[in-house]
Amino acid sequence: MSSPTVIVVTAIIGLLAILLVFVGRSYLGSSSQLKSANPSFVITGPANAGSTSLFSYLTSGRVPIDTATSQVGNEERDFKLPMEVDTPYVFDLIEFPGQLKVRYEAMSYLKQHRKNIRGLVYVVDAASGAKGIALAAEYLLDILTETEKQAGGVDILVAANKSDVFNAISSKRLKEAMEAEIDRLRKSRSKGLLASHHDDTQDDEGANWIGEDIGEFKFDQLEGLVVFADGSIKSENIEKWRIWLDERAVNGL
Repeated sequence: MSSPTVIVVTAIIGLLAILLVFVGRSYLGSSSQLKSANPSFVITGPANAGSTSLFSYLTSGRVPIDTATSQVGNEERDFKLPMEVDTPYVFDLIEFPGQLKVRYEAMSYLKQHRKNIRGLVYVVDAASGAKGIALAAEYLLDILTETEKQAGGVDILVAANKSDVFNAISSKRLKEAMEAEIDRLRKSRSKGLLASHHDDTQDDEGANWIGEDIGEFKFDQLEGLVVFADGSIKSENIEKWRIWLDERAVNGL
């Protein structure tokens, strides 16, 4: 075999070897990540409701000064719960901001990993008015179409943020308003009048089976336990939310 031919063959073999190593690492990396994944808690909510601020506060212990709208998700793989014990358990804490382009990632994550989710914190601006609550209800309905497919559902905390603002409504009124809006959306979607924002991440079953078929929608009809609690990230008043996280961490064992 001539020298040029030997050089070419050697180069091709070298490239193939590099390619095989790269593919092998990628496969092993993704496989090991799935096998070693911790149970997770998810934080999300409508845009500007405070999900990113809550993630920052829980992971750093400080209220973030920068309030710029986040366009990317956040993840903490060493999130320890319960928070006030010497030997806590380790969880993944994952946050998806409420921007529409990021919601696709949130829905995809819920679809793929709902079996591994210990709880979901849904942050809502309690002072956002009727329009804001309607948007919050719509996104939550999309989430429920995924979480309710899991046996037993996924427990959800609706964190009524900014409850210290003068025009904020109570968590009780927020629950009633969101139930009414979800009931309206559910009926409209079942008639084909409204399309989901995430058709490519949901089955054709859609929202028809969320809650009971007869009567008005209520959160207590769901498989997962949905609770509402007031709080304020800016005022560092999230004790009710912390208690919920601690309880979910222990009760799911």
